[in-house]
Amino acid sequence: MLNNRFNNMMNGITLRTVSMAAVLMLAAACQSKQPENHGEVFAPDDQPTAMDHLLDAQAARGARADATLYAVHFDGPNLNPLGMYKLDLMLKDDSALPLSVWMDVPDDDSAQSRRMSVATYLKDRGIAPERVTFGHGPNPDVAHSAAQGLADLPKTDTDSGSGTAAATGAASASASAAPAGGSH
Repeated sequence: MLNNRFNNMMNGITLRTVSMAAVLMLAAACQSKQPENHGEVFAPDDQPTAMDHLLDAQAARGARADATLYAVHFDGPNLNPLGMYKLDLMLKDDSALPLSVWMDVPDDDSAQSRRMSVATYLKDRGIAPERVTFGHGPNPDVAHSAAQGLADLPKTDTDSGSGTAAATGAASASASAAPAGGSH
């Protein structure tokens, strides 16, 4: 009976020892394995991403293409932070100088002071005054008539080859489907 008890006790110790060894081996194996990256790792918020660079480039290109400062960009005769931001965006674009700045602001007593405020800000950024041209009103290069785009619209249809017949047919079909008399 004593021998039987001793065997049971030894079997229990052996079972516990084997179980403990298995747990320790599994824990050690899990700790040494590097986690797999499936794209779920996110960069810190203060680190720019490729998308941030793309958006910055688009904002800079848009600001340079528009190149117009409005009354909202000034506090009285002085350039405000919004105006400074727009000019900074314009300077980030890699288009060649000279820099054209259009001023769509009232032609009042502050007009010359506003122009000087912009020139001073740009000079402080390393742009010589002779490399900056000023225009009055909105930038004429960004406004255009929709007439040419509408005239070219049938050319975008590729179903029939000629484009005109298919566009005319589609236009008349949509006109006949429209409710008569404007009732809804």
